[in-house]
Amino acid sequence: MKSSFVVLLIVGSFLFSSCSKISDPAKSIETPNVNVPEPTLPGNPQEAFEASKDTFACGGPAGKISLSGVFATESNKSDSFLTIQQYPGKGWRAECKAPKTEPVERISDLSESTLKGLEDLKDNKHYILVGCDRETISSKILDGLTEIEPSVDYKNVITTLVANTIILCGDKDTHYNTMAVSMQAYTMWVRGFDYKLTGTSASILSITAKNFGFSGSFGINSVGLDGSTTVLGGPSIYLAAQNFLNTPEKSYVRAEGSNYLESVPK
Repeated sequence: MKSSFVVLLIVGSFLFSSCSKISDPAKSIETPNVNVPEPTLPGNPQEAFEASKDTFACGGPAGKISLSGVFATESNKSDSFLTIQQYPGKGWRAECKAPKTEPVERISDLSESTLKGLEDLKDNKHYILVGCDRETISSKILDGLTEIEPSVDYKNVITTLVANTIILCGDKDTHYNTMAVSMQAYTMWVRGFDYKLTGTSASILSITAKNFGFSGSFGINSVGLDGSTTVLGGPSIYLAAQNFLNTPEKSYVRAEGSNYLESVPK
């Protein structure tokens, strides 16, 4: 019995001494000296949005202005009767510039097809009044003619005015709720006419006449539609006439691009 106890004591001492020599595995492994970069977090979403505005929120270019015939030649003089202004739209900040606006187009001569179409209107027996009180118009100008109304296409896209004589006045406000307005006459008179066309670069106001007379001034203003995303160019203005019937009155044509919506004062 005593010998068995001695054997157990010797085996226990051996196992204890062996276990005490086993080191911690975690301490026995050396960690390599590697520089691990810190993870990059996404940027501030608001800052990213603000930066993207320089692409889509810089305002739109002013609409195109095209002048033909005597409008082109007379407006090119240093003492011209016609003041021409083009303003790009405002962006979300001053440094955010709108796309370049097209320069004013001047064509000295009307095309043969345009002249033929206007000459044919000499035999037309109609007149159209725009913004005029009938009582204020001389009967001599309208002698032998019958009044008609402008026509609007079935899709409500374009208002068309075609007549022997068209008279444009400022007696009352006039606005056509279509994307485009086209006026053609053998003889056209203006008297304090002031018209504003609001729309996109697909919109246009076109005024064409064989003979153009002044009983007063006129003003035409095209304005782009303001928007909160990509803003587009403003409507185009086209003026053409072969002859002026008298000395032109001081008038203006102005084109304004669309503004980024947040830049418009509330």
